[in-house]
Amino acid sequence: MNQEEKIQIYIKQVRDEGNKDMERFIGALSEEFQSKLQVVAEGVSGLHAKLDIVAADVEEIKTKLEIKADLSYVAGIDRRVRALESKEK
Repeated sequence: MNQEEKIQIYIKQVRDEGNKDMERFIGALSEEFQSKLQVVAEGVSGLHAKLDIVAADVEEIKTKLEIKADLSYVAGIDRRVRALESKEK
């Protein structure tokens, strides 16, 4: 085996070791990223649940305000009718 072949074999070994190291490093980065992404996904899910609760509360308040507005409208009509009735007497 001549010197050039020995150098090529050595370069291949170094390159293969570097590739293995790179694969391990990328695997570790991938795992770290996935765990952080999972935390973010859980946070978004929690916010979504809270927004659903807030939306339900807002809808309930809206309904109550609509009912109250209807009642005050009816009360106003009732006052006007009574005023007209008292003028007739």
